[in-house]
Amino acid sequence: MTRSAALGSALEVAQNIRNGLTCAILVEGEERGSDAQMLQTILKPVAQNVTFHGRDGRDNLIKELPDFVAMLPTGKVAAIVDRDFTDDDEVERTYSPDYAGHVFY
Repeated sequence: MTRSAALGSALEVAQNIRNGLTCAILVEGEERGSDAQMLQTILKPVAQNVTFHGRDGRDNLIKELPDFVAMLPTGKVAAIVDRDFTDDDEVERTYSPDYAGHVFY
């Protein structure tokens, strides 16, 4: 059985993004081999300048997101989270063309 790579720290992820041409999409995945790897594989043909980074669950992702936003240039980071029990109104706000947040469902 292959073991998934350990998660990078927030600082390591931010440094990799700052040093490259990619933008980062943070995902809930417990380890790099889960959500992040799946999305990278599925979207590879259309998202060549995007990297996906698992953050060990939704709570960690939401807690770390403001630090990522502060560390990186505008437009370099966003998050995708599962809808899990989120109200329709909150989810639909993220569909607006003028949505300024960083969390998408």
